[in-house]
Amino acid sequence: MALRKTTDLDSGFTAEYYRISTVVLNIDGKNLELRIELYKDKDSRINGKSTIKKMTYHLDVSDSFALNWLNQENNNIIKFAYIALKQKYFQDAEDV
Repeated sequence: MALRKTTDLDSGFTAEYYRISTVVLNIDGKNLELRIELYKDKDSRINGKSTIKKMTYHLDVSDSFALNWLNQENNNIIKFAYIALKQKYFQDAEDV
């Protein structure tokens, strides 16, 4: 699971494969910390190439929708993280 969105980097290169590497759920603070890695493309990640960029996003999960969604059977935090990340920061990204 990942997101594809073409991004022009300051170096002049482009990259397109965003993958969540770490998810930290703070129940007390009701926030989700997502660490994202950007690769040139899917093949680069599969072939063990280095990440181009790493970034961290924080999402509020204090609303009842988020907590109820996470409590439902067959839902998992990684799936929720991609949905939330796409809705807030990557609206024009494609699921891959």
